[in-house]
Amino acid sequence: LKSSNISDPSDDIEPPIDAFTRANTVKEAEEIKIGFRQSLTQSLIQAHDKRDCVAPFRLEEIELGPKLGSGEFSNVYLVNSFKLEPNFAEGDASRSVEELDKR
Repeated sequence: LKSSNISDPSDDIEPPIDAFTRANTVKEAEEIKIGFRQSLTQSLIQAHDKRDCVAPFRLEEIELGPKLGSGEFSNVYLVNSFKLEPNFAEGDASRSVEELDKR
């Protein structure tokens, strides 16, 4: 018997994305990545390829789309866009130059 005042955790789970949508999303992301790399000068490509740090973003700066899936430790969402805060690094000495350059 299910009590009416207890919420079912499965109510919060978004329906899975179908395989066709997932494949198109991956293909579109790859095309955007290729297009971006082609727009860069050779010196920027070489500088970018030498870096292995992740660009720092605040959650508020990332506009998420639908949930694509989930794993043991996290959920995966489509990233619709980034809305960067212009004063992100002010007063934050913990950020490396490479991290800030990636923004």
